[in-house]
This record gives sequence, structure tokens and C-alpha cells, in this order.
Amino acid sequence: MMRNLKVFQVNVDKTKACQEAALHFAFEQGFHIVAVQEPWCSLGSPMNKNTATNPEYKCFSPVSEWTGLDTRPRVLIYVRTGLPPAASFTISDQPCRDTIGVRVLGVNIVNIYRDYQLPTIINTITSWIPPPNTVITGDFNAHHVSWQPGIRSNQSATDIVAWINRHELMVLNRPGMPTHELGNVLDLAITNIPFAKTQIADHCYTGSDHYTLVTTIPLGPHVGQEDANHPRPKLSPADYDRFAELVADTAWLLPTNMSSHAKIDEAADALDTVLQAALDAAGTVNTKNKRARWWTQDCAASARDLHQARRHDPISMATKEAKTAFRKTVRAAKAAFWQNQIEGMKTDRDLYKIMGWDVPRSQFQSPPLRDDNTTITAPAEKADFLRRKLLERNSANEDIDPNTPTCPRRVIPWTRELGPEEVRAAVISVSNTSPGGDSITVKMFQAVWPSTKDCIHRLFQACLDQGYHPRRYRHADTVMIPKPNRDASSHKGWRPISLLLTIGKGIERLIARRMAWLCISEQVLNPQVAGALPKRSSNDIVGCLTHDVEAAMNRNQVATLVTFDIEGAFDAALKGRLSVRLREQGWPENLISWVLSFMSDRQARVRHEGHASPAAPLQCGLPQGSPASPILFLLYTEPGHRIGPEAGRFGYADDCAILCMGKTLKDTTARAQKLLNDTVNWGATNAIKFDPNKTEVMHFTKSRTPTTAHTITHDTKVIEPASAMRWLGPRRDPLPTT
Repeated sequence: MMRNLKVFQVNVDKTKACQEAALHFAFEQGFHIVAVQEPWCSLGSPMNKNTATNPEYKCFSPVSEWTGLDTRPRVLIYVRTGLPPAASFTISDQPCRDTIGVRVLGVNIVNIYRDYQLPTIINTITSWIPPPNTVITGDFNAHHVSWQPGIRSNQSATDIVAWINRHELMVLNRPGMPTHELGNVLDLAITNIPFAKTQIADHCYTGSDHYTLVTTIPLGPHVGQEDANHPRPKLSPADYDRFAELVADTAWLLPTNMSSHAKIDEAADALDTVLQAALDAAGTVNTKNKRARWWTQDCAASARDLHQARRHDPISMATKEAKTAFRKTVRAAKAAFWQNQIEGMKTDRDLYKIMGWDVPRSQFQSPPLRDDNTTITAPAEKADFLRRKLLERNSANEDIDPNTPTCPRRVIPWTRELGPEEVRAAVISVSNTSPGGDSITVKMFQAVWPSTKDCIHRLFQACLDQGYHPRRYRHADTVMIPKPNRDASSHKGWRPISLLLTIGKGIERLIARRMAWLCISEQVLNPQVAGALPKRSSNDIVGCLTHDVEAAMNRNQVATLVTFDIEGAFDAALKGRLSVRLREQGWPENLISWVLSFMSDRQARVRHEGHASPAAPLQCGLPQGSPASPILFLLYTEPGHRIGPEAGRFGYADDCAILCMGKTLKDTTARAQKLLNDTVNWGATNAIKFDPNKTEVMHFTKSRTPTTAHTITHDTKVIEPASAMRWLGPRRDPLPTT
């Protein structure tokens, strides 16, 4: 049971060593919140902005991108992992890099930095009405007799005091206790929570010119660790043998009768029960804190020397030298740690891990979401909002009866029997992908395969024979992944990914592999379409397109390329229309029944920033994250890639392209326009929409004079020819070199 919330507060004066020391001291002393003013922030590439972090804390920033000193964040709040999800908020309607707030455990914590040269922040502070249970920490850079007796009060401080009195707040600082090495009281803790208290923490001195303040906030009687996230047990390398033994001892509980849909569900549930019980018994919950690994004994000794020097005389030359030595020691320790990591590489895995350091990533928690004029900050509300906008944006209103009569174009050969090696390859001969809500990984299945392989083989065979996908495998945890270079405050900046059960992905992978090979051998798809097919990648599609353009240029012809996207993609697929499409293509009825079952009665719960929403049904769509979804989506859109000459159609997943070659741009543009219109009309008939905002056109010609005369119209939008475009990765230029 948590009785108090502990807040660590310090201005680090843009010094990285001081900020890292603050996080380490806060970690060691068990602080829940770290409020930093004037943090160190890198000023490198715009794609790789970062600040000092600690693995035990989540970082909240008022801005996630900046271009220089005048736009970087001047406040940060760190929230300890293991606490309930924290919601960030702002105290101003306008973007402000000087304030940030988080709400956690029912307490609002606001961190403020006031630049004494910029008076506007005073208006922001004094126009804000603090809600109940609020603590304000910050460097106010304001002199007033209320907290520093004998000093001459300035106007800004007088305004702050009037605001404090107006809202019945109280300053927690002990009057006259300096918070800066020059003897002034600049850093304040203000609250409306009774019995909160603040003091200077000399033992947590970071080497900054500001001292560390610690605030203790009493919590209500019903707040405790039961509100926090409870991690699932995990297996250490030494636990796998025990896990396998437990599963082998209880494998007799796995049923053999799978003669109906209900029996299949019982078998799937029994398998999960056996695995979960073994994991709970053999695994352990990691409760160890993740300290900064670079912190050494030298760092601790240097910190002790600094604290001892300050106790004798805070402003002596010896203290200044100790402060300088402490900062140098911290910087050297961290540099040495990472250098040792590089020199200690022994395997390819170590190399890939180090190469990953250069991948741009955000260290900050996501900003509040915007819904028109509404700001959404609470993790639960953000999860519900993203669910509505991304998972429930499409409906099944335009679906058709899956049994609508149609005439198959062919009969695709299908082997009903599953071989043991085929099942094994689909379940355990794959990379260790992210598990679903049961936390059972591929590596765990590898450990228990001898005792479970017969049950899994029977289960997969029954599913395929009866055309049924177990109900348990249709439940997913959906995580929201930020799209690169997109606005994270908009729902369009997020991509939903379904975390499905590992065993469920096994049968989905098996069926997807079979269908992919048959698509090639039976020529079900346009040969210039890829995205889920073996031996056919995006590079192959781009290579084909480039070859055709260069060949046209060598024949003294011109070419027009139109690229466009399918709107909604996987999320907009309709099960009835897909069933009819598969029947048209000649797939067997048991497989079509399995696909219909796979897409029916799906449920998902959204996990976002530590919050998990209740499971709710989905009306339509193929789950992003399933091995079966890519190939099923290609088959769903297959006729669209056959409109017009197949040699001029290209596709990869939801990315489409039309290439027309001829003697004049007028001719190629007219043919491309007709093919685009025919494709859009086909889509309207088949409940498939194309996004005109993502449509691009480019002309290829030997003329060095750019032309904008030949445009393309998508719906009502007129698209001007681009001088260059990017499609499937590579950048396309209008003058290819041969």
C-alpha cells in the first residue's frame, strides 16, 4: 500500500551529468516523480532528439521536436515505471515549452520554468485555475519576502503570490532556506494538498547550481500498488527445462476429440490452460529495478566527496572543484560503459543491437491527442479514442452475403492432410515474434514441442478440415505504434498492430504459406504484385517498374506513372466479399469457411501507455499482425490489379501503381487517367476506397524542361505532375540514367 507520493525536483542548468545524476539519485532513493527544469537536450538531427533517461522512469515532455535552444523543452517530468498509467496535460491553450503536467494516482503534478527575461509565462501561470490535489514544482526565478525574508519583492513574484492567495494554495518551502548556491530562493513547491511537505535534500545534490527539493505528498487510503500494472511471469534460461517438465506432466489433460467446433474450442482452451499453469509455476515476475548500468563505484565515491565538501562550505573553492570532478567522473563513466559495449561485441546479434543505437526514436511519452477542439490526455481516454478512430472507423454496411452465388474461374488444388513437419515449421521454426496476451512465446513452444506436437497437429488438422478458427485465437491485444515522421497528437499518426496468440499465428502462418505458393504456381495474382509472396519483394516490383521505364526511354518513348493507396487497407476488408472473391478464384470450400471464421466475431482490447481497455467486438477487417492477413488482402484486391494491361499494373500490399508508355505525354496521361477512373469505379462497386490525398503522378521523358500541363484527376482532386516521388522506398526521378 502506497501512503506517500515522493517528488524529486531540481534545475540541472542544461548539464547532462547533473541530469543523469538526478535520475540515479531519484532511483536509489525510491522517488516516484522527478521534475527537472532546464534539462539537457541534444541539438543534433531533427529526427533523433533526446535527453537523459533512466530505464526505471518514463519521460514526459511539453514538446517532442525542437530545432535549437529557443525551441527545446525547458521542463520534463519523469514518472516511475510500475505506477498506474500517467496522463499528461497542459495548463495553457497554446503550446508552451515551459510547463508540463501529469496526473498519476489522483495527483496533478505541474512542473514550471520561468525565464526571468520572458514575462509571458507569468500570465500563463496566473490565468490557470489549479484543480484539487495539485502540486506545482518549478524554478520561478522570483524574489518575494514570503519565501525569502528580507529581500525586495519584484512584480512577477507579487503576481504569483496574489495567484497563490486567490486559489488558496500554500508554499511548502521553509522561508529563508536557499535553493540556489548564491543564497536565493528560486525553486518552489506549491500545493493545495494538506500535510504535504518539502525539504532540501543535501544527500541528493546533483552538482548543479540549484539544490534538490524533495516533496512528500500523502495519498488517500485506497491508493496502492494494486493500481499498478502487474507483469506476467517470464522464463529465465534456467527455467525452460522446468517449464517443459511441467507441461509434459500435464499433457495427458489435452483432449483428443476435436470432432466439432465446440470440441476444437475446448482443445484450444485446454492447451492454453496447461501452458499458463506451467508458466505461472516455472516463471518468475521480475521485480528488480533497472538501474543505470553505467553508474560505477567511482561515480558514487565522487558524489560522496562532493556532498562532504558541500557540508563544510557550499561555496568554497573545494566544493567547486569537487563539483567539476563529479561531472567529469559521470561523463567518463558513461563514455567508458558504451565503449566497452562496442569493444565487447562477439556475435552478429551484438552487432545488430549496437547498430540499433543509431535508429531515431523518441524517448518521450506521447503527447495529448486532439479531437477537433478537444484535448485527450488520460491513457484510458486516449486508448478509447484511438480505438474509435482506427479500429471502428469502418463498418460492415457494404458487405454482402458470403454465400452469394458465383462461378469459379478455376479449381485450385489443395492438399487436405497436414504433415508433421509442415505444422512444426509453422509453429516453432520461425523467429521469436511478439506473443499475445498469454505471454507464451515461440521459444516456449520449442521447449514443450515433444509433449504438445500431437495435440497441436490434431488441432490444426481439425481447424482446416472443418473450416473453423478457434474463438480464443480471434481475441487480440492491439497496441498503437507511432508512424515515423507523423503527428503523434493526431489519430492518423498511429498504426494499430494486433498481438495474437503464438499458437493461433501458427495455423494462420501455415495456411498463408500454402496460399502464397499456390498463388504463384496457379497464377492467381498479377505477376507484378507482391507483399506476401515468396521470392517476390518490393525490390523486385521496383526493379520491374524501373526496367519498363528505361526500356521506354530507349525506344524514344515517354511514360506516365500514377501511384495511389487503398484507404483503410486491412481494416476495411469485409468477410463476405472476401469469401465470394476466394470462391471466384477457385479456392476450396473448407478454406473459405476457415477464412470466414477467422474474420468473424473478432474482439480486441487496446493497450496504450500502460492502459488496457476492455475487449470489444470488431465489425470488419483483417488483423494487422496476423501472418494470414497480407495474402488474404492481396486476394481481396486481386481484380483491381488486372484492370487494363497487366504489364502496366504494379502493387505491393495497399500501394498501387499504373504505368503507361507511348509516344506523347498527352496519350499516356489520357490512358493513365482512364485506368485510374476504371480502378476507382471498380473500388466503389466492391466497397474499396482509394485515398486521393496520397495519389501522385510523374512523367518520364528525355526532355529537360519540366512539364506541369498533363495533370491527373482523382475524384475531384487535380494532381500536378511531381518532379520526383518516392514509391516503395526508392526515390523516382523523371530522368532515369541508363
